Amino acid sequence: MTIKNKILLINLTIALFILIMGLVGLWSANHTQKQLDSVIETNIPINNALEKIRAASLRIVASVSEYGFISAERAHIPLSDAEEEEEEEEEEEENEEQELAEGGKLLLESALQQLKTLEENTYDNSRAIFYSQLKEKTSELFKIGIEIIELKKQGIQGKEILEHKEIFEEKEHEVLTLIDSAELYEEGLLTHKQQDVSENLLNLLLFITLFLGATLIISAAASRHINSVTLSPFMLLEKAAKDVGRGNYDVQVDIKTNDEFGKIATAFNRMVARINETAEHLIKEKENAEKANQLKSEFLANMSHELRTPMHSVLSFSSLGIKKCTSAPTEKIESYFERINSNGQRLLTLLDDLLDLAKLEAGKMEMSYKERNLHNTLMDCAAHFSQLSEEKKITLGTNNTTSNNLIVMDEPRIAQVITNLLSNAIKFSHPETTVELTISDSTIEQKTDDKETQTIPAISLSVTDHGVGIPEDELESIFDKFIQSSKTKTGAGGTGLGLSISKEIIEAHHGTISAQSSPDEGTKITFTLPRNLSST
Repeated sequence: MTIKNKILLINLTIALFILIMGLVGLWSANHTQKQLDSVIETNIPINNALEKIRAASLRIVASVSEYGFISAERAHIPLSDAEEEEEEEEEEEENEEQELAEGGKLLLESALQQLKTLEENTYDNSRAIFYSQLKEKTSELFKIGIEIIELKKQGIQGKEILEHKEIFEEKEHEVLTLIDSAELYEEGLLTHKQQDVSENLLNLLLFITLFLGATLIISAAASRHINSVTLSPFMLLEKAAKDVGRGNYDVQVDIKTNDEFGKIATAFNRMVARINETAEHLIKEKENAEKANQLKSEFLANMSHELRTPMHSVLSFSSLGIKKCTSAPTEKIESYFERINSNGQRLLTLLDDLLDLAKLEAGKMEMSYKERNLHNTLMDCAAHFSQLSEEKKITLGTNNTTSNNLIVMDEPRIAQVITNLLSNAIKFSHPETTVELTISDSTIEQKTDDKETQTIPAISLSVTDHGVGIPEDELESIFDKFIQSSKTKTGAGGTGLGLSISKEIIEAHHGTISAQSSPDEGTKITFTLPRNLSST
């Protein structure tokens, strides 16, 4: 997932969370408002009904109380004019009280109808029972009150009125008590509902607070995640770049994501790896150049010695011959010429080695491949070193285990290789030791045109001495040009070209050459040539 998509997903998640929490908050606020409205809508009609019942009750009570009680004797006594006027006033008052009672009756009916409606719509069973009792008691109160008024209209006095009045007062007390209880109940219910609403409001505020806190936490987490997605990789890349700038090419950026930073880190790591490879290559090339420069210096020093020594001999003996050519004996003059010739040959051999190496490296050395006997070539070369080996008391031993010594080769060049190997073996062997010359059958693995490996018949020749030996870490480098072993490059002379030329000649014959050695125990150098060059 790309960084852009990650940030977009985080923003959408936060927005969705805020939307959900906002919707929950709106629902909670709406639910609380509905609860409050429900309480108010229920409480106000009930209070109105209770007020109507109280007013109707007070009216009927007032109507009944205004009638008073008329004695039986007064009902039959003739009235005076003043009494007649008073009686007329009382009749008017009675009519007014009757109207008051009728108004109370209508008010009660309205209140009872309202209570009935509330009773039918309420979900509170105890509340419904309570208002049912109130309705029943109020109806009984009005019924008894109307009966008292009717009795008074009929002029009935005495015990019957008193009984009705006692019942009326009892019902009046029950009704007013129920009304007071109802008002207290409704007030308590309203208070309880208000407390519920308050708690809901507090819960809503708590929810909003938690919502804001959660939003802050999520925003902080999102910010931290975005920071880890963007800033941290930048810091890692910056640190790695600084390390590379200081020359530390082994640094790697550990970002294993599938976004742009992961791709950049992968490309950066590859770049650093290539820089490291290039740096190692340059360091190696620098070391090789320094080594080559050192070898060049050593080669120039050796060449100077190898050229100066025979040249100095040539000049010295030629000058001596010129001075004594008329006075010295003939034998003495001949010895001067022999020394001049020997040193001239030495110079020629050195120059030939330089020219051969240049031609071999340039691929311009012409080879003349013919079938020749390797054993005979070896014996001819060994014969040239018979006098030198006798002088150093070194024995040349031969061991031929092959039945077929014929091989296709450039005989002069292979003889040159054998001569180089014999010269080194005799030069670096201890006195009174043996240089072993061995010919044996062998095989060589060659690559075909289709890159498959094939094994072909070959013949090997080994030259083993018992001298100072070659350190193990130098067994390959001694075949490089101008290279001499650390064990032999001091005091024994030489230019370091012999083994390099030998390697070039053997490889031109599609063969191999290698060295085996143990310190202070001697060295064994073996070259292997295919029997038939046409099969390579």
